[in-house]
Amino acid sequence: MPGIRRYVREDHPYRLAFSITSAIPEKRAALMPVERTYPLAELVEAIREYAASRRTRAMLAYVAIRGLNTGREDAQALRRAFEGIPIVIDLIDVTDPTGRYLPPTAEELSRFRDELQVLKAPIARRYSGGRRIGAACGTLEASTRGGEVVTSLPHPGSSVPLER
Repeated sequence: MPGIRRYVREDHPYRLAFSITSAIPEKRAALMPVERTYPLAELVEAIREYAASRRTRAMLAYVAIRGLNTGREDAQALRRAFEGIPIVIDLIDVTDPTGRYLPPTAEELSRFRDELQVLKAPIARRYSGGRRIGAACGTLEASTRGGEVVTSLPHPGSSVPLER
């Protein structure tokens, strides 16, 4: 978390969003290998420092994945991890070009939002554009695991589809 702490020390004017995706370390490690280098407990402490220095809520980006990280245990883990830290949850449907991970159903997401009420924090649902070009929020890195690789971008203002 040295980058976050340096950012706080340097007092940059921009808000940060922190990718969480799970507050259960084993789930998070399976989805986000960075968990092995920077464990959730360290990230939480850096977020605590960030929120205290800014005197505002820290934005937690939470990529919701059908049947994987949208249960009661996930909401409770978030509550335990971020207790005492002012946060806002930014829910993002997963985007996975490989089809391995699917966004939650409307019912599943509704239940999860209900479970998240234990956080006593605002919850926002983020619209994620950019799916057509593999740049949507919530896109899991898949290029080295059978996903599509974007090889070139169209000229700005062009309507030419991407080559893959």
